[in-house]
Amino acid sequence: MKLLVLGGEGQLGRSFKSLAGVEHEVLSLARSDCDITNAANIDRICSPVNADVVINCAAYTNVAKAESSEEEAMLVNGLGAKNLAEFCERYALPFVHISTDFVFDGSKVGAYTERDLTRPINIYGKSKAFGEQMVREYCSRHIILRTSWVFSEFGTNFLKTMLGLLKVKRHLRVVSDEFGNPFALH
Repeated sequence: MKLLVLGGEGQLGRSFKSLAGVEHEVLSLARSDCDITNAANIDRICSPVNADVVINCAAYTNVAKAESSEEEAMLVNGLGAKNLAEFCERYALPFVHISTDFVFDGSKVGAYTERDLTRPINIYGKSKAFGEQMVREYCSRHIILRTSWVFSEFGTNFLKTMLGLLKVKRHLRVVSDEFGNPFALH
């Protein structure tokens, strides 16, 4: 099976390529290879690939910076998702879109399910919820995966930061009011 992975140089994209490349042919495209905010660019670059499945690991992921860069977050996470969804619909390709638990407000007691309504409380969450909406609206063959607490050997993540700090500090202080299910890519 030939997989086309967008966002191939990010933490998820690199991890996915590492995992899937064992059993499948993977073409991994970085932002510099394919700008998902440009529909014509996607068509020109991705249609000759003849992929069997498209996987969107591309995203604007800086949660704090999104508050002051709403237009960019919406462009990448919303319009980019729409462009990929339309591409997949046009070529009858299954589309796997990676999203986040930030589409929820965190007020639910217990675990969220795919049936829960989204209620994002920040720009990042709103941009990802908008992207999910675009995928549902523009691609009939899609799966949306919501991740949380992602960590891997690649990129920057909470686990690697804590392990690095433990090498130089005797005591660490971190918040103790957050709960999650780590999403390990190994």
